[in-house]
Amino acid sequence: MLTPAIDAYLAIRRSAGFGLRVTEGFLRNYARFATARGDTHIREQTTLEWAALAPSASQRGRRLEAIRIFARHAQAEDAQHEVPRQNVFPRQRLLYRPFIFTEVQSRQLLEQAARLPPSDSLRPWTYCTLFSLLAVTGLRISEALALRFEDITADGLVIRTTKFHNYAAFLAMSNRLRLDHEDAGKEPAARHSQVDWIGIVLMAKDP
Repeated sequence: MLTPAIDAYLAIRRSAGFGLRVTEGFLRNYARFATARGDTHIREQTTLEWAALAPSASQRGRRLEAIRIFARHAQAEDAQHEVPRQNVFPRQRLLYRPFIFTEVQSRQLLEQAARLPPSDSLRPWTYCTLFSLLAVTGLRISEALALRFEDITADGLVIRTTKFHNYAAFLAMSNRLRLDHEDAGKEPAARHSQVDWIGIVLMAKDP
């Protein structure tokens, strides 16, 4: 009974845009462990014993939290499922301090990107333009790399591939995007991919 419940849970969450690749691994692993013990429903003791098998306190906490979230969903359908208590294995989150580029550092990055070899290729212009686009728009790298010709409009960018893949966003540009072949040094050849083409098209003024 655990596998069908997991399948239904993942389908619902993914329809809302969540990937859940790691979570699916946890749930499938737990289901195999629980089934081997003869469990047909989520049991707190089984969950704690399974989570305790992880090599670190952080991963034990992640395992427990994954089952707790799934158990709350499953219990709404079948009251025989148990929701394990929390904080048995506290999750230890690593907080990374973001590095904020100064204007000078941003310009240095773009200058170095523009010098990437081979100098007669689209590679330096693609990276220089990509970094400029990220800087002036705040796009995620995945959103920028997923842009296509039809997403470029006179008023801004249509962001179709968002973080959770479940909605489209429109980004109005304060800096007009322009096609500047003269600055790029060459016409984009037809043989180049769409992503390379965008590396030339999305050249922001005053990056």
